Amino acid sequence: MPCLALPCLALGILSSGCSSSSGISAEEVRIVDRAVGLDSAYSTTHEHDFGTVLAHGQVLQHQFRLPNPSSRPLRLLKGFASTPCCSALGPLPDSIASGEQGIIPVVLKAGLVTEKKRVAFTIETDDAERQVLSLYLAARFVAEWELQVDDGSRYSLPARESREQRIRVIARRQGEHGRPLPASVSATGGLTARFDGPAVETREQDDLVILEQKLLLQYPSSSSPGSRAAELRFLWADGRSESIPIRWDVRPVITIQPASLVLRSSAGMARRTVTIRSDERPFRVTKVHGQLLQAPPALSSDPATAVDITLVLDPAHSTPGKACDVVFETDHPTQKTVTLTVLVVEGTQGATP
Repeated sequence: MPCLALPCLALGILSSGCSSSSGISAEEVRIVDRAVGLDSAYSTTHEHDFGTVLAHGQVLQHQFRLPNPSSRPLRLLKGFASTPCCSALGPLPDSIASGEQGIIPVVLKAGLVTEKKRVAFTIETDDAERQVLSLYLAARFVAEWELQVDDGSRYSLPARESREQRIRVIARRQGEHGRPLPASVSATGGLTARFDGPAVETREQDDLVILEQKLLLQYPSSSSPGSRAAELRFLWADGRSESIPIRWDVRPVITIQPASLVLRSSAGMARRTVTIRSDERPFRVTKVHGQLLQAPPALSSDPATAVDITLVLDPAHSTPGKACDVVFETDHPTQKTVTLTVLVVEGTQGATP
């Protein structure tokens, strides 16, 4: 599939940390939850899940209530966040009186992408039975808008072919935050793009409204294999715009494996078998030629999508350090030849594998 440089390509990414290198400032903090009690007074592990949250760079805050059921004050020696780039802990009270509760503030910073995130906090105490307390915050963040593809692999198409691909444009709203779908789309690099069909609206829990529309991409045909790049340009009704780079590969119709060989100059003749494949239709190899061939190889007259050919190669027909080509001619209508590169190197220990 295309390499789409978006905030996110698919749901279901579990993040135990974060990629940002910046910390959280006090100005970023927004109270979104109230203090919640713990299930057990003696528990050493506590977790809070914010549920589904629309990600627009905000910071979520939660307060854990730590009870002290013991008969003496509970001293909190130190605490830290395992991922300080996107979470923070404290300030901590010095101690919690017997029978009382201590308020432990924690924050979690959202990015702009769709991801599941779970961060950990650790507090060390002077209680022998609860020396380490572990706190966790979790959230399912969803991007305000993104493109989604069914397969995250890089898209490729055969040489000399033009193909279509449908992807999903997703826009989300939650409360006062969110985005509508783009009003228009254009493309560069020979790629064409247009919206395909009407938008569909769905509603999920946590007051999340989702708008989805199909986008049809038409990849241009190209005679030469290699990587290609283009850009999708989205425009919103309010004047906002974003550009998304897309990359794809144009692959040969016929490939050879291995694509290259290395032979030692004084090792004598070497017998090697190569496999030539077509991913779309049967073909025949009609002729093989190259200066390293000791004799023309045997060729089958039956068409096939995979052809094994055994070569007898004599490195004495070349000089060390020189690369020579063995060319296979085919009757395929799209690709008439495929080439094996053979490098001859100095040495007398036999042909290399």
